[in-house]
Amino acid sequence: GDIHGNFEDLTYFMANLIPFKHIKYTGHTFLFLGDYVDRGPHDIECLAYLCCLKIQAPDKLFLLRGNHEDRRQNKTLEESFYNHCIKLFGERGGLEVYEKSNDLFDNLPLCGIINDSIFACHGGIPRVPKDPATGKPYKIRDAVEKIPFPLSMVGDSDDPYLQIATDLLWADPGKDVEYFKKNEARGCSCVYGQKAVEEFLENNGFEFMMRAHQFFSFGVNISKGGKVITLFSSSNYCDYSSCAGCALVGANGKIQLLMKEHGAED
Repeated sequence: GDIHGNFEDLTYFMANLIPFKHIKYTGHTFLFLGDYVDRGPHDIECLAYLCCLKIQAPDKLFLLRGNHEDRRQNKTLEESFYNHCIKLFGERGGLEVYEKSNDLFDNLPLCGIINDSIFACHGGIPRVPKDPATGKPYKIRDAVEKIPFPLSMVGDSDDPYLQIATDLLWADPGKDVEYFKKNEARGCSCVYGQKAVEEFLENNGFEFMMRAHQFFSFGVNISKGGKVITLFSSSNYCDYSSCAGCALVGANGKIQLLMKEHGAED
């Protein structure tokens, strides 16, 4: 789930989940759901650490894009990734690190699939155009292939495939909605309801969805009839006394939810 520059929690989870303290020797595969930067003080360190792990074991670690991996988001906050780059590397060096990092973000995948049964993304299920031949939405695997890459800044769009990208990064589970309606709280994308989730999962052959994007004090949340699992992996977020959460998915499909309390040690 969201890391937001919390290097302590990131390294806590990795230290406890990587046998022999080296990612090359683990049988696990790690999937991160985005929002590595902004708000927390060590987003540069988090990004550098994850990139190093990706270089060491490219087939064992995968990074999805979050809504903060976007120039319109990671330059505007007081505790922004941009400001952290300038503070650490100076005006010239900081700008270069910031731009190169966002070039990386522009090419990050928007979603993933776990064990052929769990759909994973940062925000939520997208509003996928319907196939005229069947009257059903296109399969998500086919729809994301039509999103142009590299993808710089993401927002609401008249292009249905750019809108899919926005929904994957920004959408939230909603209350009092069956399918989709405008996401008033975010100012873009949509909220989705129980029927939208059920039809999306059935149409694509998935059992569950894992996503991030929303803060919950226990670090995990289950909604939409147990089909949507939200993970938030930064404790003490914005000075709230809260937990960090992550999920373990076994080869048999069993899901375990783990929570780390703020200040917990190895």
